[in-house]
Amino acid sequence: MIAQRTLTDVRAAVKHDIAIYAALLVVAMLIGCFNLSGSGSLWPDGSQYANAAAMIHDWLLSGDILHPWKFAEKNYVQYPAFHLPYHPPGYPALLGLFFLITGVSYDAARVFIALCLWLSGCFFYGILRRTGISQLGAFCSSLLVVTTPQIAFWSRDTMAEIPGLAFILAGSYFFVVWLATESTLACVAAFCFAEMAFFSRYLTAGVLPAWFLWVLLAGRIRRLLSPVLVSAAALYLILNALWIHYTLRFSRYETAYSSTPPNTNYATLFSWKIIAFYSTRIPEMIGWAAMVAACVGLFYTLRSSQGRLSQFFWLSWLLSNVIFLLIVRIYQEDRYFIYALPGFIGFIAATFSLGEAKNDVRRYAGPILASVCLVANVITFVRLPQGIVGYEIIGKRLASLDAPGNILVSSLQQADLIFRYRSNHPAVERSFIRGDRSLAIRPPHYSDAETTSIAHNANDVLAIIRRGRIRYIVTCSLEHRKNDNRAAEMKMLHEIAKSDPASFQLIRKFPLRLEYGTPGYFGRIWLWKFTGKLPSGPSEIPVVVPTADLNIEPAK
Repeated sequence: MIAQRTLTDVRAAVKHDIAIYAALLVVAMLIGCFNLSGSGSLWPDGSQYANAAAMIHDWLLSGDILHPWKFAEKNYVQYPAFHLPYHPPGYPALLGLFFLITGVSYDAARVFIALCLWLSGCFFYGILRRTGISQLGAFCSSLLVVTTPQIAFWSRDTMAEIPGLAFILAGSYFFVVWLATESTLACVAAFCFAEMAFFSRYLTAGVLPAWFLWVLLAGRIRRLLSPVLVSAAALYLILNALWIHYTLRFSRYETAYSSTPPNTNYATLFSWKIIAFYSTRIPEMIGWAAMVAACVGLFYTLRSSQGRLSQFFWLSWLLSNVIFLLIVRIYQEDRYFIYALPGFIGFIAATFSLGEAKNDVRRYAGPILASVCLVANVITFVRLPQGIVGYEIIGKRLASLDAPGNILVSSLQQADLIFRYRSNHPAVERSFIRGDRSLAIRPPHYSDAETTSIAHNANDVLAIIRRGRIRYIVTCSLEHRKNDNRAAEMKMLHEIAKSDPASFQLIRKFPLRLEYGTPGYFGRIWLWKFTGKLPSGPSEIPVVVPTADLNIEPAK
């Protein structure tokens, strides 16, 4: 009878788990794909990742599998809008494989990110169950994780933050399983997922120190000498150190260790600027209601009589990430802190244990706090910005044009246009030539390096158009904006095209909305056709990559 009851309970728990995973899938899809046609990239790197995935997709179908570097160079000459290998290839590779099933499109990329958000919620739920949180508490807390403002924000873009979160939570789940079962397979799986997380987003490495602290808190000191743990950890460190060393030459302006001049996102070692920045930003990242609930949960866990692992699990997670950020010295953007945020929700999950044994009013603290936080998250979600909207229709129109010749693009967030264009099956094979790599050589905005101007007047622009075999030109203008954030070469090219109707025929103007925060601002994309004669043959303009000191010559 007891065995039968136990089996019945297990089956019921499994059914409840399946229902919970299904509910998390629905919520993740709603968050990631809500108003899909009316929203777009929220950060310039999002389109860079999407283009990298499209390149890998094309490489897999090319038959040139044995020459990835050669193929990537050729693809970059045509579509100069990805950051591999500075941006790690793990997430773009997985998205590229996903494109093999769905085809290359922005909608498919957003669905992939929504699936990663779902996996984040599922593995967070699994960790909570493994650390003693009730099924209800784990479910409510998992809903809070996927709806946390900063996490929900990046779930609506093609950035690497959410794939990285999914993989590091998966790795942490299997590490907890290894702690409980001593399963070699679980330990190997943990580090495999950690490696996938690292090759999606380097900052996921900030979670790994907490893993070893959990071993100590669980009273399993001898397990630190486990051959499988030592081997996996050593392989993780060696492989990733070698990869970072390799990519430094592709990140001239990107990191505090190799940039000249330094990236302004980096501070000095253990700088108080980093602590001050993140501490003032946390309330907006997770919401004030979640801040209060997390404080209640932290106070309870520190005073509780749980085992040391359960008591300090999420505190270790949080501190590990904070110390890691202090060591790598990066700040100025909220997204760098995203892998610490599950720690706060872990504190909230602990409130579901309040009054559990005494059966008093405190047992309602967890559901009430979680409900308030969830409502606050939903309100915040409705107010999330829409990103870049408008390049899809422009890319489709540009892809339909059939006159031979390349495209000179000099507009805001042009990587998004390049991705939308290539995903719309262009009628003619042509290359994009970037204005910031031909009219001028412009380093990243977060560097203090100076821009090198190449084109100074209309004659210089016309010479570049002929050398680049350019038939179509894309420029932009802004409306009702006091601060014109277009680069100098963008303004110059636009004015030259407007002032020379004999050489430049306006095909159409398209509306563009840019909303990284609220309120956003509006602009217009101007699509021009160069009506003059062009020399035959391929472009003569080398593709400059200033962040890597590379000059790639177009194929002859």
